[in-house]
Amino acid sequence: MKLKHFGLLAMLGVLMWSCSDDSGIKSGDGNGQIRANLKANYGVTPSLKASGAAVAETEPISPEIADFSVRLTKKDGSYDKTWASVVDFPTDKKFPTGAYAMEITYGDEAVDGFERPYYYGSEEFQVIDDEVATPTIEAKLGNSMVSLSYTEAFKNYFASYSAQVRTANGSLIEYSNDETRPVYVKSGKVSFRLSLVKTNGVESTIEPAAISNAEPATHYRVTFDVNEGNVGDAVLSVTYDDIITKKLSFSAGQYFEVKIDYAVLTQEQFAEEMTGCVTRLGKLFAESRRLEDEINVQLGRVKYE
Repeated sequence: MKLKHFGLLAMLGVLMWSCSDDSGIKSGDGNGQIRANLKANYGVTPSLKASGAAVAETEPISPEIADFSVRLTKKDGSYDKTWASVVDFPTDKKFPTGAYAMEITYGDEAVDGFERPYYYGSEEFQVIDDEVATPTIEAKLGNSMVSLSYTEAFKNYFASYSAQVRTANGSLIEYSNDETRPVYVKSGKVSFRLSLVKTNGVESTIEPAAISNAEPATHYRVTFDVNEGNVGDAVLSVTYDDIITKKLSFSAGQYFEVKIDYAVLTQEQFAEEMTGCVTRLGKLFAESRRLEDEINVQLGRVKYE
């Protein structure tokens, strides 16, 4: 099985800033110039469908480098400025000597959705008196890409269906049945919600799977299947790139989990869940005892007349 390594074949957009002193006279006033080489790397990690067959990778949205904003800060906090476009950066300006950081950004990591890529790159460097600093900053895709698809067996089994993607930002994004674009989401936990209607009219909403830690610049292709195309009792399979699979059975109109090949909770999360369950049960037991005592008191007050 071959993978297309888009990270190695990434398209690079490059913009060079240059500053020069045509007088040929070096200044010694404690200032230096900045000549920054800016790059946008549009590569993503390739993905596979659940069938295991290699598919053509969807290239992410690739903004022009001129559409990136740039921020320059001095490490001592004495300077902090942002330009809406890298072309607005002053090419003739001299900066006081010291340690600096430069960032280039496109998009907003806090905003999930279709056609919402977020690119980010940064570099620290020194401005030295009467010298030219030449930092290279390469911006890469900072969020994850998620695509959903359904096999023919899945489409034939359900009368209707819809999906939502829940992101690490807390967004709930509708993913229509005919959608082919990837959705851009903050890296981290990504889960999926399916609303299903069987041909007999039985409805259910389930959350069959989650990607526990989606990585930046990675395209996750999630495939929903029923029975892997075979006959027999219907079993929903959810598969994506890192071979995480959940299976759910559909019998007599009921939806229940019969096999889990992947534990979503970490050991720490499991311990936290168990502690919460014990605490809630303790409160319920206490309330039960209180009600029992109250009922006994009330029964003791009942008299024959």
